[in-house]
Amino acid sequence: MSLELWVRLRIKARRDLALKTAFLALALLAAVGQARADFAYKEIEIPVSDGSVLKADFYSLGDGVKKPTILIQTPYNKKYYRVYAAFKKLYDFEFSNSFFDTIFYNYVIVDWRGFYANKNVPAENYDRGKDGRDIIEWIARQSWSNGKVGTEGSSALGLIQYLTARRRPPHLVCRAPWVNDFKNEYEDVFYGGDLKRERIENQQKLGFHTKDVYLAHPTKDNFWKALESATD
Repeated sequence: MSLELWVRLRIKARRDLALKTAFLALALLAAVGQARADFAYKEIEIPVSDGSVLKADFYSLGDGVKKPTILIQTPYNKKYYRVYAAFKKLYDFEFSNSFFDTIFYNYVIVDWRGFYANKNVPAENYDRGKDGRDIIEWIARQSWSNGKVGTEGSSALGLIQYLTARRRPPHLVCRAPWVNDFKNEYEDVFYGGDLKRERIENQQKLGFHTKDVYLAHPTKDNFWKALESATD
C-alpha cells in the first residue's frame, strides 16, 4: 500500500469528526460574537527546491524576538489549527506549557503538497521529505528565526517527520513524532508468520485498511519490501 493511499484512507476515517468539530467551534465563535482578527497567524508562501511554492500558516507574537520554530506538516488541513488558535486567543489561555506557546516559539503549519491549500502542487512520485528539508532551511533564514527548528505531530504528521529527518536538514534540532512507527513492517501484521487478526480487524473497523490487502500478501514478498523501503 502506497503512502498516498494510506494517508487518504486515514483522512477518510477522520474527516467527518474533524468537520463536525470545526463547524461546531466556528458556530460557537460566531454565536458569542467575540472572535478577534488577531489570531496571531498569517498565511505565508514557502518556496521549495522543485520550484513549487507551498502555502503555510505562521503563528507568532510578532514581538520581533528571534525564537526557535515548531514545524507541523499536515495532510488534514492547516485551517483547523486556526480554530484552535481562535479559542486560545478568545479565552486567553496563553501559558508556557500549552500548545501554541508563542511566548517561547514560533509555529509554521504547512499542508502537504497535493492537499488542501497546496492541492494544486504536483505530488505524484515526490518525496515529501524534500519539502520538509526545504521548509526547515527556509525557516532558518527568516528574521524571526534563531536557526533552530523542531517538528511535531501524530500519525501521518509523525510519519512525515521521519521522511524529513531522513533528508538531514542542518537546522532540524529535535522531533516529536507520536503514534507512528518509523517503518511499516511485515512483522507488524504477520508476527513470526502468524496473522495478527485482531490488529487488522480493528484497523479495518477504523477505516485504515481492509483485511484483503494483507491476506493477499501472507509472505514477505515484494509488496512488503516496497512498503518498508518507502517508510524507513
